[in-house]
Amino acid sequence: MTNQIRIALIPAYEPDSLLIDLLQNVRDAGLKAILVNDGSGSAFSHIFEQAAGFAVILTHPQNYGKGRAIKTGLQYIRNNFNGGYTVVTMDADGQHQISDAVRICAAAQRQPDTLILGSRKLQENVLESIKRSSSFPHLHLWVFWWITAFIVF
Repeated sequence: MTNQIRIALIPAYEPDSLLIDLLQNVRDAGLKAILVNDGSGSAFSHIFEQAAGFAVILTHPQNYGKGRAIKTGLQYIRNNFNGGYTVVTMDADGQHQISDAVRICAAAQRQPDTLILGSRKLQENVLESIKRSSSFPHLHLWVFWWITAFIVF
C-alpha cells in the first residue's frame, strides 16, 4: 500500500527554533505534519506562526501533557483524512531521525493494521536476546514478544 498518506504527529510544549528545521525536513521527506501546541503560551507564538507554513497547527489552551496532545492529533487525523494513512509520532526537539520515521512508515505500510514500536535502545539482534534472556529486567520484553509474536525493525 504505497499510496497511503504519511503523517508525522508532533506534540510540542515550549519548543525552540529547531522545530522549524524539523518541520521542513518532515515536509521534504514527503510526510504531512500535524503539530499540537500543548499550551506553550504567548512567548512561543512566533515559533508556531512560522510552523504554520509547514504543518497543521492544533492548540491546547493549557499544557495537558504529551499523551493528551497525541490523542488530540490522532482525533484530528481521524476526522480529517480519508482513506489509508500511516501516522508516526515524533518529538518536537528533533531527537528522532527523519530517516527512521520514513522507515517506520514503510514498515507499517508493508504490514497494514499493525502497531509499530521503535526504540533507540533496541539492537538488530534484540529478538534472539529476548528469547535467550532469563534476567528479570528483560521480562517485560519477553512478555511483549510472546504476546505480539513479532518485532518489526
